[in-house]
Amino acid sequence: MQNPEKYIAIICFIAGTCLVFYVLWIFYFHKVIIKKWSKTEGFIVDNKISYYDKSGDTGWFNEISYKYSINGLDFINNKFSKNIILIHCFKDNVKINKNYTIGESVTVFYNPKKIKDSVIEANFDYYNFTTLLFCVIIFWIGISLW
Repeated sequence: MQNPEKYIAIICFIAGTCLVFYVLWIFYFHKVIIKKWSKTEGFIVDNKISYYDKSGDTGWFNEISYKYSINGLDFINNKFSKNIILIHCFKDNVKINKNYTIGESVTVFYNPKKIKDSVIEANFDYYNFTTLLFCVIIFWIGISLW
C-alpha cells in the first residue's frame, strides 16, 4: 500500500456521496412522492422494542406495527416512516413512542401501485439534515485527502 490516505479519500468520497444522495431521496420522497400515494384508515396493532439484525447491522429500535385494509384485503406493516431511523446498541436506550397506542386509529399512506408499501408518518424529519451534514463532512474529508 503506497498511499493509504488515497484509499481513505476514495472511501470517504464514495460513502459521503452515496449518503448525500440517500438523504436527498428521503427529502424528495416526503415532498413529492408521498403526495401521489393514497390514504386509508388503519390502526396500531403493536408498539414494542425490537432487535434489528440485517446485513451485519444490529441494534434495538422502536417497532410500530399497523393494520389496514384495501379492497377487502388486510395488510400488516411495520414500516413506520421513510426517515432515517436510528438503532441503538443498548435496549435501555430505546424509548417507546408514546404517540402511538395499540388500537389507536391512524392514517396510512400507501403506494397504489404496490399496496404493501406503506407508512404512517408522512412528514420529513428534519433530523435527516443532521445526517446530511455528517455526510457532507465525510465527502469533504475524502476530497481534501485526495
